[in-house]
Order: sequence, then C-alpha cells, then structure tokens
Amino acid sequence: MAEDTSLRAARRRLIDWLLAVAARYGELLGSLVPAALARSLLTGLGALLGTVTWPFSSLRFRVRRAGAVLRPWSWGAFLGGNLATLLGLPEALEVGGWTGQDGARSSLGDGAGVVVLAAHAGPWEAGARTLAEMSLRPLVIVAPWPLLPRCEHEVLRLRARYGVASVPRGRRGWMRATRHLRGGGAVVVLVDSASAASPGRRPVAFIGGSIAAPDAVVAWAARNGAALWAAVPSTAGFQLHVLSCAGARHSAAGEVVRATSDRSVGLFRDAVASRPEHWAWIRPLVGLFLAFLLVLPACTGIEAPPPLPLEPGNWTAEASGVEWSGPLGAGFSATMSAASMQGRWLESGADGHFVDVGLSLSRANASEPVAEIQARSAQGRWPMGPFLLRDASWTLRAGLVPQLPEAQLRGSEKEIGWTDTGRLRCAGCALERIDWDLAAPDLGLDE
Repeated sequence: MAEDTSLRAARRRLIDWLLAVAARYGELLGSLVPAALARSLLTGLGALLGTVTWPFSSLRFRVRRAGAVLRPWSWGAFLGGNLATLLGLPEALEVGGWTGQDGARSSLGDGAGVVVLAAHAGPWEAGARTLAEMSLRPLVIVAPWPLLPRCEHEVLRLRARYGVASVPRGRRGWMRATRHLRGGGAVVVLVDSASAASPGRRPVAFIGGSIAAPDAVVAWAARNGAALWAAVPSTAGFQLHVLSCAGARHSAAGEVVRATSDRSVGLFRDAVASRPEHWAWIRPLVGLFLAFLLVLPACTGIEAPPPLPLEPGNWTAEASGVEWSGPLGAGFSATMSAASMQGRWLESGADGHFVDVGLSLSRANASEPVAEIQARSAQGRWPMGPFLLRDASWTLRAGLVPQLPEAQLRGSEKEIGWTDTGRLRCAGCALERIDWDLAAPDLGLDE
C-alpha cells in the first residue's frame, strides 16, 4: 500500500513537471512564431488531439450520460484556442451588453466593484483578458491545485502577464478578493467548478449532473455593495447580463439570493447545452495538455531555449507584494508599496510596470505622512525616477501649503509624474505648490 502511494505521488510530480514544461514550450512558440500562425497551429493541434484521444477518453461516456452531442474535433479546437490566449496570443472578442441604458457599464457605481460570474465555457481566457483591457482590473478566484503546484504557478504567471490576477479559493483568497472588490476592482468567479458534494452547499442541475449554487457569492456581492454580472458565452464572444446593480452594502434576503443564483446557473446551462463542445468539461484538461507537450515540439521543431542570462538587469522579473521604505532626498522619507510589479531589477531599484501602487511621503524623522498617493498603476523607475502614476488620488496634510483651503487638500488626477530631478508634476494641482526635494539616493528595492 505504501509503495502504491509512493508511485502515485511520483507519477503526480512527473505530470506536474511535464505540464509546467508544456507551458514553457508554448510560451516559447508564441515568441518565435507569428501570432496568427501560432494560434492556428494550436487550434489545429487541439482539433487533432481531441479527435485522436476521443476513443480512449472517459469524456465520451459523460457526454452520452448528459444527452449531449459533442464533436471531438470542435471541442479540441476550442481548448487549443483558449490555450493560445493563455500563452499570450491575442483573440478579438465581441462583448455584448456593455453599453446602453441597461448595459453593464451603467450598473457600476462610483468607485464600486463588480462580481462577474463565469464558467469554463467559450473563450474564457480571452474574456478575462478583455476585462483587463476594459480597465476593470480582474482578479479571478481559482480552485487550488495542491497536487500540481508547478503547473498552477505557470498558469497564474501567464495570466498575470496581461493584467489578470488570481487568488486560490480559501479564507485568505476571499479576504484579498474583498479588499480588491471594495477598491473598485472586478472579481471573477467560475461557478461550474464548485462541487455540490460539500456540506452546506445547495445543488443545482447542470450539464450531466449538478454543481453548487453560487448563493454565497451572490450574498457576498450584496454585502460589499458591488454590481453582479453573468458573462455568458455567445457565438462571437460574451454577453454580459446584469443580475444586480451596485448600491449600498446590505444583506440580501435568502429568496432573492437563491433566485439570482438560479438565474445565473440557468444562463450558463442553456449556453453550454446549445454548444457543448465549447465547454471544458473540466477534468479532461490535464490529459489534453500532456498531449500538447508530446506533439508540439515534433510539429514545430522548437530547439532548447538559450542559456539564461547571468546579469540581473537582463532578466524580466515578476514580483508580488513589493514594498520599499527609506530616505528620499535630503528632507523626506517614503514608503512605496505595489500589489505586483513586472520589469527589471537594477542596481538602483526597479524599472517596469507596477499595479495598485501606494506612496506615502513624510518629513525626515517624522512618522506622520505629509502626502499620500494611491494609483491604479505606475510605470517607470523606482526610486530613481522618472515614475508616472496613472489614475491616481492624493491627500495632503493640513497646513503643508499656506492658505490652501481644506477642499483642495485632496484630489485625483489621470496622471501624476515624478521626475528624475525630484519634482512632482500633476497639471497644476496642489502637489506642485510644495517645495519638494525628492531626488532619490542610490538605494535598492526589497521584495
């Protein structure tokens, strides 16, 4: 028995390693081959593998029990297309229900977040990327992969490249999602992967069985005053259905929660029933990814990647939870934090793109900040400058600028620039009226 357990663990580690290698192979393919050709190649390989593996797959029995009709080549091509998007190959989508009097945009409150219910149906990877391109700052709640940690890391890394953050389900994940939601971001929850077998969950009928009703997610959105959408796959993309608009935080009545959950599941169930080959059916994904690993190098002639660069400045770094504190110029100290950063490490700091940036400036040897800036993103060099903060809000301490009315002690700007000479630029806002001396010293950046 112990030997069988050891063999299963070894096999699982091998599968995890192979899937991680497959992700790296695919990423290399996307960088060497034109995007359109690479997408066509992955879609064609998916169709081929879906057809070849169909006679040996247990999926055909699940499809038969569900009473669905699935064309294996179309299902494989659908998964190949989603894999191509994950590897960074763009895909144009049509998003319906966004504009108009009753559109999703009008359901958003001032600064309120949105919860997006979705499924592993249609081009879901491109859908998340589209939310990022719409400046909705998507954060996806994902099922943890405790047995495939390398593969999970690669998938989350690839998504983060185009602005889609991910957190695993669990107490810490939901806490981070709550902060993100209350900060005006979008939280995406895939409802078709929630098992109805766990205690306390209400089962609802779905294709070939049942899933857990998203009652807790619907109630959570109401408690945070967020809008609630269902992103339902359509022929050319997605259709956004507004389930509730943003408003005051409240506890929704049980019957309202259940009715909203049932409506959302019904929308996904009808969409999958009409196009079952455009649903992942969840469990066959690992097997198909392994097949991609075996076939892809032979079809593309990809050689081993070049040696890794030895100098840190030649690496592209991806970091989360970045924080820096220290002196900034002759008379100030600063604390900078960012949820994530992508760029290059330099001897004097970092150069790249930062997300969810907080900047606090204090007089030297004083604990109380004189100015605080929050920005959705920033681009540039920290702490040397230039450093451009986008979609930023700021607050000044009273008395810092003589005769400045209290109403002008805070504001927001599309861009706030910090030059490499230690000056703040914000199109004439009060920040420019302060005699800053922020020329940065030669300091490193700690993660």
